[in-house]
Order: sequence, then C-alpha cells, then structure tokens
Amino acid sequence: MSEHVVDLLEAVEPEHEQGDAGRAPLCRTDQIGEASLQHAPVGKPGQRRVRPSIEYAQLHVCGPKYRAGSLRISPDRIAAVYQPYLAKKVSQADLAAIAGTISDLYREAGFHLSRAIVPPQDIADGHVRIQVIEGAIVQAELKGDGAEQFGVRPMLGPVLAEQPSRLATLERQLFLISGKPGVRITDTALEEIGGTTGRFRLTVYLKPWHVFSSFGLDNLGSSSVGPWQTYATGAFNSYLAPGDALAVNLSTIANDPRELGFVRLSYDALVGVDGVRLGASVLYSAVRPGDARRLDSDITTTEAFEVRASAVPFMSQSSGLTLTVAGTFSNVSEHDIYGPWYNDHIRTVSLTADYRLQDRFGGTNLATLTYRHGLDIFGASHFDDDLLSRDGASSNFSVLNFWFTRYQTLNDAWSLKLSAASQTASRPLVTSQQFYLGGAAFGRGYGAAEISGDNGLAGSAELRFDQKLNFRYWAGYQLYVFGDAGAVWNDGYRLSDGLSLTSAGAGVRFFLPYDLQADLGVAVPLSYRAPDNERRSPRFLFTLSSAFRLCPDRSKAGCL
Repeated sequence: MSEHVVDLLEAVEPEHEQGDAGRAPLCRTDQIGEASLQHAPVGKPGQRRVRPSIEYAQLHVCGPKYRAGSLRISPDRIAAVYQPYLAKKVSQADLAAIAGTISDLYREAGFHLSRAIVPPQDIADGHVRIQVIEGAIVQAELKGDGAEQFGVRPMLGPVLAEQPSRLATLERQLFLISGKPGVRITDTALEEIGGTTGRFRLTVYLKPWHVFSSFGLDNLGSSSVGPWQTYATGAFNSYLAPGDALAVNLSTIANDPRELGFVRLSYDALVGVDGVRLGASVLYSAVRPGDARRLDSDITTTEAFEVRASAVPFMSQSSGLTLTVAGTFSNVSEHDIYGPWYNDHIRTVSLTADYRLQDRFGGTNLATLTYRHGLDIFGASHFDDDLLSRDGASSNFSVLNFWFTRYQTLNDAWSLKLSAASQTASRPLVTSQQFYLGGAAFGRGYGAAEISGDNGLAGSAELRFDQKLNFRYWAGYQLYVFGDAGAVWNDGYRLSDGLSLTSAGAGVRFFLPYDLQADLGVAVPLSYRAPDNERRSPRFLFTLSSAFRLCPDRSKAGCL
C-alpha cells in the first residue's frame, strides 16, 4: 500500500517582503478548525461511494509531498490530476474528484484492485492526505467437492505472487483453469481482508468431475457407410496426475457395425501453471463399405500416431490464443480379395493457431488456422510409388486449412451462426488429406464425404430462435433454418472446374435434462445430384446426444 500526500492550505494571498523576489512564497495558514473526512470517494469494486462528512472547505494547494511506497503510476501522472486545483478553493467534491481520477488511472492500467481514497483524518495546518491503496490478492480459497484434486491451486500461484494485482493476470489464470479437463468455474468472489487494507481474498467456486462420458446417434453418415452412426467418448480426468486427461473415442454403424470400427486413445497432461500441455494419441479405423464393394471384401484401414504440445500466449475474457505444434505418423491402405489398391504412408508436422474473440457487437468469433507439411521421413510414400491412392501425389506437400465460426446474438431469442472453411494445397494430395464436403458441417442435404478435392471452400448460415421452458423434463427448444454451400477442386484446376453442392433446410432442437439433446430436421439438396439421390429428394436429419459426468464425491452421480 502506498500513500500520495498533498499539502492543502487555506486560500490566502502570500506576501513577499521586499528583496525576496527570488525565493519561493511562504504560505500562511489561518485557523480553520478541525473537520473529519470519512472514507473517500472510491472503495472496492462495486462498492457505493460515500460522501465526506463536511461539505466545503476553503483550501489552497501549496505543493505536493510524497511518502514511502513505490507507486505503479508515475508521480508525474498523479500530480497532473490535482494540478488544476492549485491556487484555487478546494471543496470536498474536488477531493472526491481527485481521488476518483487517480483510481481511474490505476484501473486503466489494469490494476483492478487499486484505488485512491481520502481516509478519515483531522485537517490540521491545511494538510489533507490522499491515500493510494495498491490492492493485491493474498489468499485463495477453493470451494467445491474434490476441488483440491484437479491441480487448480498451483495455477493461482501467479495471481497470489503479483503485487499489486492485475486484472489481466487474474482473467488469464481463471480461463486456464476453466480449460482444464474436468473443471468448471461456476462463480468467483473477492473480499477485502480487514477493512481498507488492499489485501484481498479470492474465492473460486468449482464444479469438478473425474469421469466424463458422452453418447450420440445420428443418420448423417453416407449410403455406403451408414447412414446410422453411433459414437461414444469416455474421459478420465486427474487420475494419473492433477490436470491430466485420458480419453477414448469409439464409433461404429448402428445397424451394421461391420461397416465401421473406429477407436482413438489420447492422453494430455498439464506442464507448469501457464497453460502448457503435452499430449499423444493413437487411432485405428477399419471401413468396410456396405455397397457393391462388400462382395469383394473391400476394407480401408487407418493407423495413426500423434504427439503434440500446446501453449497459450494470451488469454482474457474477451480473447484468447492457443498454439499447438504436432507431429503425425499415419498409414492408410485399402485392399480386397484381389489384392491391395493403395498403401499411403504420411508423415506430417503441423502448427495450429486457435483464436477466440468476443467483440463489442455481441458476437463470439472462433477461428482456427492450421499449416500442415508432409515430410519424406520414416518410410513416407514417394512420388513414383506404385501403391498410391492418387497418381501424382507425394508425401512432400503443404496444406493450409482455415475454419471460422461466428455466433451472433440478435436479441434475447434470436441468434445467428455463421461458419466457413477452406483448404489450399501446394500439390496433388493422397485421398486421406483431401478436403471433404457433405454431412454435418457443410452439405447437410448430402451424405458424409459426398465430394472431395485437393482444395476446397465452404460456408453456412443458420438462423436460430431459442425458447427456455420451466418444465421438469424439458428445458427448452431451438428452431432453426439453414443454408450451406461448398466447392472442391483438384490441384492444377480452378474453382469453376470442380464440383460444388448446395443445400437448405430447417429443424428443431430439444434440450432435455441431464445434457440430453435431440435434433430433428429436413435438408433439401439444391445443386449436385448425388449418385444415390439423383432426384435430389429431401433428407430427414436426426441426432440424439447425451453427456454424463461423475463427481469426485462417489455418492453423487451427475455433477452438472
């Protein structure tokens, strides 16, 4: 805590004796009695200001004087605040304005708990003390079942170490905590300890869970693999180490599991308290199409392994950036009873930037930019290999992907979702690296992966109307209409030379208890005539999904 003290004297005209022209004037003080000033003008954040107990005092500022304490705002900037009051009558309202402006200087600099006050005092010899309290968070409390099991407390270390406290540091650490697997912050509170001390206690209310599981069923697959597909996820949080996550993802075809088998196992761990994470994953999939290729026992298999590391350069309430570097080792092959069709070996390194921005127009923007480069190492496929999925393709390629989503609030009920995606390739790509359209993201009027190409561009717009309900087993619903379009083209060709698709539709989403959600819709193909739907008949869309969380307290089932 630091003090900035100014001497305030009664407004009298100083008299210069003859011969003293080169000396500073002497200030004479007349008797003005004693008056007590209550807590001044600026209190804790959100606290109502209290007027001083006296209404007016004829005071004259003679000059400033500083006391011990290293101010984070330069004395020159503070002096500029009261400079206009020099040699003038000063009222209590003026004192309140001075303290309030000094407080604003601190807030503008990001010191959210620092403030200036006029403390209780007796005015003697015209001196009024303005006190600058540079606030800091010195204690942290965690509330919630099992809150200490998830590595949250160490992540508050940078907040406790900072003197004085900065809002940017607090926001960053709280958002990093919210991004930890198995942790959600439901509320926070700040309390000043022992009155006007500048020492604050931070209380963080948490809803943690050790186990997360989700299940989904939809008909958004293709006619050859699907269309009814199921998927499930299980995640185990903070079991091996605080803040880590071990997850498994499964997927298959509901009515014929032989058509698709997919499994992915991943592990991510937190390193330090600044948002750095290390992770690895392995996946295997086997696709046996249910069309005419089944007669020849056609099967496509994918085996992949990835290692990754991510960091968070900045994170705040309004924006955030996460950078991820990854290396991937994958083998993709197809064969039938007559022998192999292709056998691609892909080795890539990638850099991904995930950016979030909440703007002043009521929108939330999510953007992802990924640069992926193929490497000719560890047995990667070559340009002249016989068993390539694509003639002219090679393991040495570069791809730039971009995804963008904007959620725009229009009013309490209406909102808009805008999405876009693109891919730009440096040369012909093997089939697993191409850009695909059709299915849930872009082209809902078509089956999954209906068309593909080396390069691609797609966009969609969805207008939504939300209504909350107070029924026990029905929390609300969302009506929506959408339109989407996209195009793909191969290397060496132009956009107009490729394939494109367009669709539109409408539907309703039902929000039910326990994170259960149902989506019913209709989509109409408008351009491309798919081989399995040349008449462009409408498609009925159905999705059912749910999520379940197991609390640290085993006596409780669902956490949220």
